[in-house]
Amino acid sequence: KYAWTGDTTGNIQTIASKTSGTYNVEVTDGNGCKGSATTDLTVHSMPVVDLGVDKSMCAGSSVSFDAGNTGATITWQDASSDPTYSTTVAEMVHVLVVDGNGCTGRDTALVSIQVGLTVDLGDDQSVCEGNTMTFDAGYDASEYIILWNTGATTQTIEVNNTGEVSVVVTDAGGC
Repeated sequence: KYAWTGDTTGNIQTIASKTSGTYNVEVTDGNGCKGSATTDLTVHSMPVVDLGVDKSMCAGSSVSFDAGNTGATITWQDASSDPTYSTTVAEMVHVLVVDGNGCTGRDTALVSIQVGLTVDLGDDQSVCEGNTMTFDAGYDASEYIILWNTGATTQTIEVNNTGEVSVVVTDAGGC
């Protein structure tokens, strides 16, 4: 007969537990002889691995991920073991973290490449003295960061002097 501390079901040779603590068992054989044993069980928490949300980057850029868990064994999908991983290509990033207790944690994140913006101010223009020429960046200034070489940040500008007109349009992803 087996009697585990806290066991109400009775006569079970083995028990399973997910709770840290001290466990006692008393065993009684057919002759009434008894023996007992005590053991401590420590249940370690799994390492928390969070690569964050999927990431999108502009062509020619890079994104980085941090596995966290200083001191743990880290393995990325390319078999590298640095705490951080950087990429310049679209791919599925995987990381496996094994802590000092042998507990494992995993996470994945998708990296995609955004299509670049197309900005076209058209052909070179000329205008008669006293008139103005309107240039359009082609993107809404409330949704994109627009910066003209004049310092303007609007979707369109009017120009009435000779010189070069240029614009940089940046989307929310930095492209």
